[in-house]
Amino acid sequence: MDLAHGFSAFSFDVFKKAIAHPLPPFTISSDLHSRSWEFVGSLAKTMSKTLACGLSLPDVIRGVTVNPARVLGEAEPYSGWETVTDDSTLFRLVKNTDQTMLVDSLGVKILPEQLILPYATIRHGEYRVLENQSLEAKAGFIPSY
Repeated sequence: MDLAHGFSAFSFDVFKKAIAHPLPPFTISSDLHSRSWEFVGSLAKTMSKTLACGLSLPDVIRGVTVNPARVLGEAEPYSGWETVTDDSTLFRLVKNTDQTMLVDSLGVKILPEQLILPYATIRHGEYRVLENQSLEAKAGFIPSY
């Protein structure tokens, strides 16, 4: 099972109901394309939405790392230091001090307590902190007004 956010495929209400029941391991993806950009924004934003709905942080992380690797028959991600230092995105869990709203595909808005934001990348062993650390630049989030 894959949570592919997309243009019309993610509802906070439905997701909350789904995670209230035992689920098999599933993947979290953004299904980002030109028609879904307004609602989806980024994988980090989709991760934040699942966290805001009550999915545990370890389950969110598994949904974007271990579970997709297993589905694709690939080696476990982060099975050794070499895999982490070669090609990774590093995220931070931050308090939502900017009062950033998250929106589902139906236009329903929620105000999460925390957000998962990209902080840095490691590409071919080279560590780079993202230059613009604003919420909007990092993850396509829309502040509430």
